[in-house]
Amino acid sequence: MWWLDIDLHGHPAWLARGSEGQLIAVVPQHRLVVAVGSVPTKDYSIPDSDVSFLLTDAIYPALGP
Repeated sequence: MWWLDIDLHGHPAWLARGSEGQLIAVVPQHRLVVAVGSVPTKDYSIPDSDVSFLLTDAIYPALGP
């Protein structure tokens, strides 16, 4: 399923989240598409396999204001 969200800069973003850390994010205003495929290991400690921190902590800050 796709979800409408707002990115850190206030732009609309579409997100699709799957099991075990699968993520697709589309932010048209930034001309950005991110696809994450992951295979969690037993020491993977992120609740519910949520990898959206990659967007908020690494990718969005790199885009600038």
